[in-house]
Amino acid sequence: MINLNDTFSPGQEIVDPVMFAGRKADIERAVQALSRAGSCLLIYGDRGVGKTSFVEMIKLIAQGNVDLLYRHKLHKKYPTEKIRYKVVSIECDADVDTSEKVLQRLITSPEGIKQFILTKVDQLEKIVKDTTTLNFLKGINLSSSKEDKTVESPYSETSIVEIFTNLILAIQYNILGPNEGLLIVVDEFDQVKDNKKLASLVKTLGKQRVKFAFSGIAESYETLLDGHRSIMRQLTYGRIKINAMTKEEIESIFDIAEQYNNGQIKFNTRVREDIYNLSQGYPYFAQLFGQLCLDAFVNVHGTEGKGTINGTHLKDGLKFLIQNEPQMESAYQEVVKESEDRAIMLDSISKQISPKQLRSDIYSYCEKRGIINPKSILTYLLGLKVHINGKDENVLIKHGNDYISFSNPMFKIYVSSRSTSMD
Repeated sequence: MINLNDTFSPGQEIVDPVMFAGRKADIERAVQALSRAGSCLLIYGDRGVGKTSFVEMIKLIAQGNVDLLYRHKLHKKYPTEKIRYKVVSIECDADVDTSEKVLQRLITSPEGIKQFILTKVDQLEKIVKDTTTLNFLKGINLSSSKEDKTVESPYSETSIVEIFTNLILAIQYNILGPNEGLLIVVDEFDQVKDNKKLASLVKTLGKQRVKFAFSGIAESYETLLDGHRSIMRQLTYGRIKINAMTKEEIESIFDIAEQYNNGQIKFNTRVREDIYNLSQGYPYFAQLFGQLCLDAFVNVHGTEGKGTINGTHLKDGLKFLIQNEPQMESAYQEVVKESEDRAIMLDSISKQISPKQLRSDIYSYCEKRGIINPKSILTYLLGLKVHINGKDENVLIKHGNDYISFSNPMFKIYVSSRSTSMD
């Protein structure tokens, strides 16, 4: 039978290496950082470009799941027996916006340091001598549960840095096995506005057996981590920008889908190309469009059907795009309202391949589509904000005086795909 619900995963990050497509060069760069003393990782890129899935793969590799190394023939260059880490990992949110809160969550989260120290509290109490850290350890022990409970006692930023440092050193020398490292992963790091002290910690602790990996939305690594200049040497191998996927990488998503279904379904060349063009290389949308195609195919042939998925299935599937993206649709309606001119301008800009477009070009192709006064429409859209992904964002932004782009590339792709679904 066709694996209708497991072949694509637009609703969450990829957690199974079997389903992970492409990114060979990025994986090798991450493995270099994991293999070489003193290196840390800084993973950045646009929203929806696949950063979190990539981070999940790096965590698996660090913990000994090296399937991707063998797939990409990297296992001989980077001996797998030397890549051995315990992993602590957190995902930041609006409540974790300072260095202090990051460290607090890294200690108390179920996937944080807490998972290793709860069973070792008595041992660590003999090693850690300072009173503040001992009290913190006792607080964690008393509040232990499967939930992410934090220690209720207030701690200053100075003391939490000291506590974190002491715990990492105690883990490094007393809990890690021979030739084993500790990888500290902080995802959604762009949420943390005050992060300078974390760069200092990387410099202090990120040596030999302790590594940090930060991941977040940013155009450049400089904008993601304050104080990056102090750890330039540690970023030599680990600066990794996750870009939109190439056509070949998007193709591999559908190769994997076919293999996962034992060849029961095939995606023809044209539908693969159409999905690549519609998704603009963003894996989230490639996964979503693949799922919509598969849903349309199964609606006709059932889960026991066998055949080729083509452009008709994509067209039928796209009819359900709006109901699969209610948040984007709500933002679209908030922008357009009853104005056909706004809809035409948004559609015109979204259809352009280049992310940044000349203001004069925008006026030109909007005039060709019948907009009488494009300047006033563009001025209005540049001043408008909408609620997307839990926060207010500009619809369009200026780059200097001449260039315009969508603030959110995911919204750009949605607008373009939406108009295609209406054709």
